[in-house]
Amino acid sequence: MPKRSRRRRSQFLSPYRLDDTYLRRPDRKYGRPGILSGIDDHGNPVLVKIWPKAKHTSDSELREIWHHEVRQLHRLGGYPNAFDAIATLQQTGFDDDGFYLVLDPGQRKPLSSVLAHASSIHWIKNQRVSLNRAKLWRNLLRISTGLETLHTQGLLHKNLDNWAILTTGGEEPDFQLTGFEWSIRLIGAAAGRRSARGPDSAYGEQVSFLQDWRDFGRLAAELMNLSVCRLEDPKIPLSAVSENLVLDEIRLLRHLVQVEHLDRLDGEVVERRIQEVLRVLEADIAHQDVKFHLVVSLGTNSRLSQNIREASEDVIEITSDREQIEFIEDDLSEVPILFAIRIGDGSNFRLAIRGTKLIYRIKEYSPRSEGAALTWELAYCDSVELQSPNPNKIVDSIPLQSNSLEILQLREAHERFSRMRGKVRSWDTLRRVFKVDKKFAARDKQHHKAFAITQFLEALYAATDAFPVNVRNVTGNSENEMNAIMITVREDLGREALAKEMGFKSPSIRLNEALMQDRRSDEWVLTEAQHVGKSEFTDTSWRFDKEFAGSKKAPEYRFVGTDLSPPLHNPILIPGDFVGRDKQLQRRLKALRALADHAELLWMLVDPRRRILDTHDSIDNGNVLANLDDSKIQALNAIVETLPLFLVQGPPGVGKTHMIRELVKYIFEKDPTTRLLLSAQSNAAVNHLMETLDKALVGDRDDILIVRCRPRDSHKDAGPYEIGSQVGSIIQRFAQSELVSSSPDNLRESVMALKAELSGDDTNDENLKGRGVAPRYSKQAVEGLIVRAANVVFATTNSFELERLIEERGQFDWSIIEEAGKATGGELVAPLLLSYRRLMIGDHKQLSPFGSEQIIRLLEEPDTLRNAMITGKEFVSRTLRDPSTDEILDEIDEEAGEDFAALCATAIDCLLLFESLIEAEFKLYARGAKARQIAHRLNQQHRMHPAIARVISRCFYDGDLHTHPSAKKRFEKEPCPIKSLDPKRLPDAPIMMIDMPYVQSTVGMLGAEAHPRWHNPDEIEAILKAVMLIGRNPKSSEIPTMAILSPYREQVIRLQNRIDEDSSVGSHLSQFCAAVSPGNYCGTVDSFQGNEADVVVVSLVRNNHHSGIRSALGFLSDSRRMNVLLSRARWRLILVCSSKFLEHVLRAEQFKGERCNTYFLSEMLKAIEDERKNSNAVVVPSDRLLRLAR
Repeated sequence: MPKRSRRRRSQFLSPYRLDDTYLRRPDRKYGRPGILSGIDDHGNPVLVKIWPKAKHTSDSELREIWHHEVRQLHRLGGYPNAFDAIATLQQTGFDDDGFYLVLDPGQRKPLSSVLAHASSIHWIKNQRVSLNRAKLWRNLLRISTGLETLHTQGLLHKNLDNWAILTTGGEEPDFQLTGFEWSIRLIGAAAGRRSARGPDSAYGEQVSFLQDWRDFGRLAAELMNLSVCRLEDPKIPLSAVSENLVLDEIRLLRHLVQVEHLDRLDGEVVERRIQEVLRVLEADIAHQDVKFHLVVSLGTNSRLSQNIREASEDVIEITSDREQIEFIEDDLSEVPILFAIRIGDGSNFRLAIRGTKLIYRIKEYSPRSEGAALTWELAYCDSVELQSPNPNKIVDSIPLQSNSLEILQLREAHERFSRMRGKVRSWDTLRRVFKVDKKFAARDKQHHKAFAITQFLEALYAATDAFPVNVRNVTGNSENEMNAIMITVREDLGREALAKEMGFKSPSIRLNEALMQDRRSDEWVLTEAQHVGKSEFTDTSWRFDKEFAGSKKAPEYRFVGTDLSPPLHNPILIPGDFVGRDKQLQRRLKALRALADHAELLWMLVDPRRRILDTHDSIDNGNVLANLDDSKIQALNAIVETLPLFLVQGPPGVGKTHMIRELVKYIFEKDPTTRLLLSAQSNAAVNHLMETLDKALVGDRDDILIVRCRPRDSHKDAGPYEIGSQVGSIIQRFAQSELVSSSPDNLRESVMALKAELSGDDTNDENLKGRGVAPRYSKQAVEGLIVRAANVVFATTNSFELERLIEERGQFDWSIIEEAGKATGGELVAPLLLSYRRLMIGDHKQLSPFGSEQIIRLLEEPDTLRNAMITGKEFVSRTLRDPSTDEILDEIDEEAGEDFAALCATAIDCLLLFESLIEAEFKLYARGAKARQIAHRLNQQHRMHPAIARVISRCFYDGDLHTHPSAKKRFEKEPCPIKSLDPKRLPDAPIMMIDMPYVQSTVGMLGAEAHPRWHNPDEIEAILKAVMLIGRNPKSSEIPTMAILSPYREQVIRLQNRIDEDSSVGSHLSQFCAAVSPGNYCGTVDSFQGNEADVVVVSLVRNNHHSGIRSALGFLSDSRRMNVLLSRARWRLILVCSSKFLEHVLRAEQFKGERCNTYFLSEMLKAIEDERKNSNAVVVPSDRLLRLAR
């Protein structure tokens, strides 16, 4: 055992006890680190790479080399399954003595050290034996996986030798890749930027992935004691290269060192070739041939024989064994596929072979001799799969060579087995390739299940939006030459039961509300698809027209459309956005499946504090920080110093997007080759982010490739960065390049065809197709290539491009997610998967994820949820289920109540992922814990008048939101762009409350709010009078912006209609710029989050006789919605409501002891009163405004 020093070596190394002797001494001349082994304070083994500093000598180059490897390990650490193939980084740092990198190797040591100390009989030194070479190839397979991970990120290793591999040298494959101090990023080399210069590197040299594979081949040859010179000499035939290696090994090695050409050389090809070598070696080990033997049970009582007869359409006789054997051989003659199919809870699997016509279920063979154990030396088949396996249940699949199978009848197998035993190719060699998911720890698996539940519940809620109907076509409707159908709700006991379990009204009532009150969709789809996630070719689109009184008091609804409705069996009516929702659910499901393979991210989501790393980056550019307030400076410094996650809460007006802009400027100033993903839940938020950052990137457009991924069915102009525009521009330049002009005819024609397709010129399309050119398919491929190469990608969290990047295992250097509080956990998974460095910015005190309130209510009732899942699973297609979902559904009847309740609680945290992560951090800091912070709240606002900001701060942020001094000065010095035209009726103040009479205490007032849900005609009149009393201030040069907001869509529609109908109001408002959308002053709270206006008018609508919180207040009891409503105004907030109504409800709540979170409403009324005392608010009785009308 090496002697370990008890002397503390340096400040950074003080927690470690390290060996006195270097495994490899440092070499300052070439920048090579020294390597020491040791243990940490917990006794766990570590490997420490040390770059010692030299006195009186600049250490800038050493620092660059060290920092370069740190960045590569950070980058690779966020890649799926990287923890298995690449050494895990435990800690990094530096002090006065040197730079350090601490690896967590387990029991591994550098391969060079293992080779130096291994005995001559150790397997790793005795490569003449096929068994030992098989062990080595399994280890090399892990290194090829590590190299492919690097190459997927655009990285070359450039230093692959015995010191770059860690291993124990044990019987189990455990090679891990390290040694990235000389790695190069190809995009960086192409941009003229170099990593730290390696000992053998020369500036200007050509580099490619092939170089790493050549080094890999040479390393493998050396480990097998094979002369590299003989291997690379093309004059030496394969058979003469080595007397110990089989031809398959030598051929693969020659392909790796590129003596023999291979059309494609990458990790996937290398893995497949190594697997083929292993099969040959294992056959050689057992003195076997390379065929697998399949024993089939045939005969008159055989299910397999019956299946074969049916598949042959009764041509093959059940008594003809010869014809059945020929059928099986023919069926398996074209690339048969071996499947592993998960059983039950996922701990076991069964095997099946897919042929052209049948899927053969196989199991262990039972020898005839008494007491003999089942064996996989032969596989046994007596039946077929009656239907294709559920894709969610497939663990993996392996293509088999068509000549690798030999079919035996059961009788023949019984007769020959005793002579074949030990000499045949065991099916166990294939079974070992399959890896059933056992990587989850208990908490990790619980979290993955919780995500799966939230995903399934979203699908269940979608299922409740599918309405069973009866349809009859209407003839003689000539209006607008449209076809018409009449629809009535059809009884469906299953959907009635689902609605009941979900706490909804019956489908008939909900459809009526959706059509007549909520007006939730303009387009509807008529389909036969009974499951969410399915569509049919007979689907047709319709628009609701009118309701009619039907027979038996059941209303009929007329829909019009351009298509005729085909005869449908059990038709279903769904909202027009249903198809888009299906696609989003399917994309989130793919992300959830990818999460199962991404141990690092899953660990991070379970416990973000489990592994916090220091990037050793810092912002040393004063220009970046000069434009930021103290709160943003603190946040920005912490963001660039922290991996793998940082969270920022951004209350209204604090300038979250401004901070992102400065961060992005810093990132590209530091490294122009950086790849950055900027994402948000909505297209509006992404567009706002893009417009803001465009100004920061405008000077670097020639150096930075920017792409905006828009919805594929959108026809809106997404600007110059839209993926189609970028592809067209790039292909246009490429088509005119010398490279294309000098290319072979077929390649040049393909480029020209793609150019014509992108420009809309398809005049020569048919001629090109006739020569095998398919531009439309090429366009999609080029789009994917551009997205993978882009420096900056703007995309929603549900984008198709993110789905494709996840499938291709693409990675960014940063993933920045704006408005993270508005996205569900399932929506956040995709962008989180795509980077090792993640920043989530949002405000969970504002709007929550759409529909999350309903899902949370169900999750809070585990027994109800259990019943809903059992009832509703028949309505959710298997395409929208994850294996974890099926596992939950399989176990749900037996799962203990407490366990399921705990799972539901975790599911709420996963649904509100941003909120649960950042609140846990804030609670930790509030306890005074001395912990590194990975979350920060921005608390200096710049948008709102200080009086408005004080109300927001008091109601929603515990008084911790402050107005920045520069903003205070601006509001004091600059003239307000709005003024009251009649101060007596509407006094000028930052906050104006137009106080409506309370319906219950006003004599003769029968009502205020009304159906459709909800609108308030009295408030509409008051608002119109109020806006007529405000105008543009001539002292201000700005054109003021205006927004009129309400939490209720019906109120918004009626307000906008009144404005459009009353020319005097419209004329008066023309002096304002509409802030909601061009020409549109009115909007809902959901549509306006993230926006602002100089003057905001808020209509709260509710004014009724109820005293219960939910029935009386509705949306007003939601603090998040109210926060958004009240915080959009810059200069003037005009609040239209009944203060007496609010006070009455709040008193009733206090009296009843109801535990609803409406404390903020009490604080709002108190804060407005305090501002009134300071002359910053006025309360105007509504009758003062309406006096002129009377």
